[in-house]
Amino acid sequence: MVPNQGLIIQSPPAKKISERAIAVIVIVIAAVAICAVAIATILATPVNPADLRANLRYSTSQEASGLGSGGTVAVSGTIYNYGGVSGGGTVNLQVYDGTNWHYYSVPTGVVIAGGSVAFDYTVHLKSLNTGSVQVKYTITTG
Repeated sequence: MVPNQGLIIQSPPAKKISERAIAVIVIVIAAVAICAVAIATILATPVNPADLRANLRYSTSQEASGLGSGGTVAVSGTIYNYGGVSGGGTVNLQVYDGTNWHYYSVPTGVVIAGGSVAFDYTVHLKSLNTGSVQVKYTITTG
């Protein structure tokens, strides 16, 4: 009779990660890193606000009623948005009536990116020398 030597259990050889699997893991990690850097760059890049510009003109008229010293200055034209995002701003008008400067802040409303809106604003002045009127403007965005 042969003595019982017991069972010898042989464990399977340890699995090695194939070179192909290592290459796939490296590629996935690199792709995730590149995406993370791209997203961080996009989030860190400031968005250019609306770039509002205007083509404005004005006309004057003397009031026929009353003592004849008053009148109106009508400012009209177009506000353009050359920026990459929609937004609005303020037209800061300076109107000279022949004696004094008068200041007005007029909201533009929202101007879509690449679009334009009409601008019309009338100023009524108690005293107006139509031959000396001057109109200046600046636009602020916000």
